[in-house]
Order: sequence, then C-alpha cells, then structure tokens
Amino acid sequence: MVMFTTIGGSALYFPKVSNNNNNSFLFHCPSKTTKTTNHYQQQHLSTITCSSSIITNNLVPIPNYKKNPLDFEYYVRDRCKSGNLGLDEALGLFDQLLQIRPLPCIIPFTQLLDTLVKMEHYHWVFNKFKLMLLAGIQPNIVTLNTLINCCCYVGRVDLGFAVLGNIFKRGMRPDPFTFSTILKGFSRKGDVNQVLDLFNKMLENQYPLNVFTLGVVTDALCKTNDTDAALKFMTRMEKINIRPNVKLYNTIINSLCKENRMDEAVHLFEQMDTKSVQPDIVTYNSLIHGLCRFGRQKEVTSLFEKMLSQNIQPNVNFCNIFVDFLSKQERMEEAFQIVELMPQAGLIPNVVTYTSLIHGLCNLGQWNKATELLNEMESRGISPNAQTYSILIDYKCKEGKFDEARHIFEMMTEKGLEPDTYTYSSLMDGYCLQGQMEEAKRVFDSMVVRGHEPSIINYTILIKGYCNARNMDDAVQLLNEMRSKGLKLDTTTYTTLIDGFFNVGKVLEAKELFYNLSTKDLQPDTTTYNMIDGYCKEEIQGSKVKEDDSHEAMQLLNTMIEKGFSPNAETASMQVNLSVKATKL
Repeated sequence: MVMFTTIGGSALYFPKVSNNNNNSFLFHCPSKTTKTTNHYQQQHLSTITCSSSIITNNLVPIPNYKKNPLDFEYYVRDRCKSGNLGLDEALGLFDQLLQIRPLPCIIPFTQLLDTLVKMEHYHWVFNKFKLMLLAGIQPNIVTLNTLINCCCYVGRVDLGFAVLGNIFKRGMRPDPFTFSTILKGFSRKGDVNQVLDLFNKMLENQYPLNVFTLGVVTDALCKTNDTDAALKFMTRMEKINIRPNVKLYNTIINSLCKENRMDEAVHLFEQMDTKSVQPDIVTYNSLIHGLCRFGRQKEVTSLFEKMLSQNIQPNVNFCNIFVDFLSKQERMEEAFQIVELMPQAGLIPNVVTYTSLIHGLCNLGQWNKATELLNEMESRGISPNAQTYSILIDYKCKEGKFDEARHIFEMMTEKGLEPDTYTYSSLMDGYCLQGQMEEAKRVFDSMVVRGHEPSIINYTILIKGYCNARNMDDAVQLLNEMRSKGLKLDTTTYTTLIDGFFNVGKVLEAKELFYNLSTKDLQPDTTTYNMIDGYCKEEIQGSKVKEDDSHEAMQLLNTMIEKGFSPNAETASMQVNLSVKATKL
C-alpha cells in the first residue's frame, strides 16, 4: 500500500500499482538557479527536433511575444480552443512562451499541454512538462491533472499516482477531476475493482466528488455488463446529493438496451422527466434503436414525436436507425422518404444509410433496385463497406447463385475490403443449404487462415449443414473443437445437434444433449421441446411405445408446458397419442 497524508492530517491509502522505481522522473530536475535554467533552455531550443516556427494559416495576426506578451498569451488560448492547432505550431508556441520575460503564468502552458494530450502526442507532454519545471514555472492543480491524464492514457496509472503524491507534497488539495482522471485510467484498463476501491477511499476521506466522477464509475460498471450495480450506484449517489446528469442516464440506458432490458430502459427514461433531466439525441438514439430491434413500433413513433416536441433535432445516426427499422419492416417507401428529407435538415446520407436501404430491397427480392441504389451510392462518392457487400453476397447465396456471390466476394477483396465473419457466414450458409459441405468447410477454413476467429454462429451454421447431411461425426467433431476453444455453446447449437441425432435415429445421444442443457446454465426453448417428438416417434407410429419411453416423453412435454412454452401442432398431437398409448400399456 502507498499512503499519502492529506492536508487535514488524515491518511489516504492507495493500492500499490507498480514496483517501478522510475516514477520520480517526472519531477526530477536540477535546482532552479538562473544559470542552470538559462543553460538548459538554450541547449534545448538549439537542439529541438521540431520546428519552432508558428504555422500562419489562420487569419488572426500573431502578436509579437516579446513586445505584447499578454496578447500572445490570449492568442495561445484561442489557438488551443480552435481545434485546428497542429503539433509543430503547438510546440513552437510553447517554446516562444518560455522566451518571454518575465515568464508568463502557468495557464497558457497548461492549455498547450492539455491540447497535446488531446492530440495524443503524449511523449511531448512529458518532454514539455519537464522543460517547464526547469524554467522555474510551477504547475497548478489543473496542470498536474493534465499530467495524470497523460499518464493514464499511456497505460501508466502508477505514474498517475506518483503525480498525485507530488500534489500532496506541494500542499495542494486534489479536486474531483484529479481522482476522476485516475478512475478513468483504471476503467480504460478494465480494472473495475480498482475503480471501486479508489472511489470508496475517496468517500471515506471525504474528497470532493462531482457528477463527472460518478459518470466514470458508472461507465466502468456498464462496460463490464454490470448494469444492476450501475443502477444501485446511481441511487447511492443521489442519497449524498450528487444528481445524475443526462450523460450518466445515457450510459445506463444504453447498457440496458444492449442487454435487451427495454422495459427498464424506458422506465429510467421516464424517471429523467420526473427529475428534470432533459434527454438529448443520444438518449433517444439508444432507446429508439433498442425498441426498433424488438419491433415496438408504437413506442418508437411516440418517442419520435416527443423528441420533436422537445426541439431535439435528429442527427445522421438517428436517421440511420429509423431507416434500418423501416427497411427491416419492409416499409421501403417510408424509408426512402426519410432519406429524401435528410438534406433539408443539413444531414447527408452515408454508407450506413444506403446499406440499410439495400438490405431492405434485397429482403423484398428487388435485386435490380438494390444494384441501382448501389450505383447511385458510388456515384455520390460513397464507397460500399464490407457490410454492404456481405448483404449482396447473402442475397445471392440464398438464391443459390453461388457464382455471382463468389464474384461479389472477389470484387470486395479486390477493393481492399476485408470480409468479416458475417460475409463468411453468408457464403457458408448458402453452401450448406445446397448440401455442398466441402465448399462450406473450405470457406470456413479460409476464414480461419485470414485471421478471423470463428464465432458460435459460424460453427452452428456448419454443424447444421452436417446434421442436415446426416453426417453427425463431423458435426460432433466441430462441437468438440468449439469446447476446446472455450466457446460457450448456446441453445441454438444444442437444438441443432439434438435434431440431427433424432433424424439419424440416435435417440440416446439426443437425450443426453437435452439434459446437458440444464448443466450448462441454458434453458431449452420452444424449438428444443418441439424436437422431442423424435424421442419416440417411431414407437408411436409402429404402436411400440415402451412404458419408460412414454413416461419420459410425457414428462418432457409437461415440463415444457410448466415453463410456459407452447407446443406446436405436431408435438401437441404427439402428447395426445402418448396419453392414449400410455393408458393401454
């Protein structure tokens, strides 16, 4: 443990992140005598590898830093805020600030350091910070927060703690952003335990918190799919009068939507209104995207109307969500209307917009319109991406036109686009549907060779193909391969194999897999239960129902109904037959 003594005298303990003894290099410099400082400045300025000349491509005249130092400081501030400050110019401005006499205050130096962090030139931040110290310029809390942020961005949270130690050593009191920055560093590394430990230490020592701190912890929890903990954390913070803002609500709502917990997401959205937190376009994007996936059209329409009533203007992402929703609903006329209206709102359709439209047209079998739209898209300078081509390949595979699908695949790779697992899945599925298992396996192997890790979906497609071809040996071999790679099988994979074993008359193997579902924390679905008709179909048809088999099949059917599943007509008929046969035994 590392202990820092706070200003009030109480002790604050932190976990020891690293045994690296070089943490002090950030603050190690010679004594600040005029001779040493001037010598170091001259040496550095004569050997600096980057040009110190300022790029003058902006219309604002550059003040003379020697004659008008205050104007020059304002100029530095404005250039940092502009968002178009380049590296050479930033370094040049920093060096010219160092030449002003008397030396400027810390503020313009801090502004430039912060800009360098945002530009991701982290080594220059350390370089210029040390140069600043050697010049005799003392950092303030904002400067040191910026340095901590830089340390965390390069994955050295331990150096961030070293800076924190220097803050205490200088008699400064950390502000909410000091700790929030370190918390964010742990969060980037995925170390939620460290995030929570440090946050609890902050509470114990009564260090100041703000909504940004709360947002960092919430984001860390949601990234690890612990949304329930994030909700509890938000409630806990409200009890100490830290009110969540729209960004925090957005984080949790988005996480709930990703977990398909739409009712809870909508409830949290409604809670925002009661707590006077105004939603923004990000809030609506998450909710509408989630509701669209579940086809909850009325709620989508209601939310859209509410959004417009609050004068929240749609962005491109929002329009893409709507276009995708309408396309999947086969409401292509409405989808095209939205695209036509986008330019009036200053929004330009992008590759995602066109890809959704092409997908919708392909689902309707309107290939000619899809290719026309593809040509229009390219004529507007919008290049199709891997997903666009994958949709076209999938359509051709489902039509059984593998030569055309292969041609599109080759055209895609010639343009330098890397096929993704969806692309390969489309080709594999097409070949499997046609019973061309050698070709399907060849595509699978090609995917692996190109560095793509097969997913459960990829494996399940092949397994289903082998099951349909009554080749259970190869299907089981793939199953074992999945297990050896640590892939967690889902209900669909098990259902596919159970069906395959039933079809080849291997009832015992099917039964074993069925009962394995519960040991793997998986619940059989309706499809799984409806497959158990294979368990004793032959016996029923031949009036050879064994008492044990009859009772077991009835038990499975009753379990199905108890769990709320609805048997299909064939399974329900089997239930009646089993009951009749059982009474005759």
